[in-house]
Amino acid sequence: MHGLISEALRVREFSRLNYKCPRAWLQTLWEIEPLVVGSALPYEVRSLRTHRLRYWNETRQAALFAYGMSKRMPDFRFDFACTERADYDAVVRWRREDEQFFTPVQMKEYVPEELNANATLEALLENLSRYPASSDLVVVVYLNRRFRLRMWPIYCPPLRLGGVYLMGAIAPNKWKWILVGNLLDQYAGISIFDYPSGMDY
Repeated sequence: MHGLISEALRVREFSRLNYKCPRAWLQTLWEIEPLVVGSALPYEVRSLRTHRLRYWNETRQAALFAYGMSKRMPDFRFDFACTERADYDAVVRWRREDEQFFTPVQMKEYVPEELNANATLEALLENLSRYPASSDLVVVVYLNRRFRLRMWPIYCPPLRLGGVYLMGAIAPNKWKWILVGNLLDQYAGISIFDYPSGMDY
């Protein structure tokens, strides 16, 4: 009974969040992003790495994940909401007719080499074992550096999570993206999607 009450409270909490369309949000961001990147602002600001801008960096990544999943599962409508909770950064809502599901998402980043040359994707995935067991929590790793990704096998340690996904740009202009996962499944899916342009309806 306690488990059912906790689940009902969690769904109620998710339902109260302010959800956004990932396509529309990313299209708006794309109009602003070139101005910021080409400005004389410090690198930490241009890359949204200050403490005050971290929320927007994670919002962008969550929007990309929700949009990528909408392309992989076109029968569902996907939107997302960001929140500054300790155990997740965003919630992805996916709906089809009278079905509705909520997935809490924790964002991680495989940072650029200039920020940490010693970081490895393998070590990042290993560190996910510190998360407590959660059958619905999904971890999305944003691949934010240039490197060759060996598609198979991608080792992911056994984790008591809802899923682990990798996501990153595969074109220098960041118009084309890859989404790999769920890495906890025996056969991880691989899908390619284009960043939504102003003509994408």
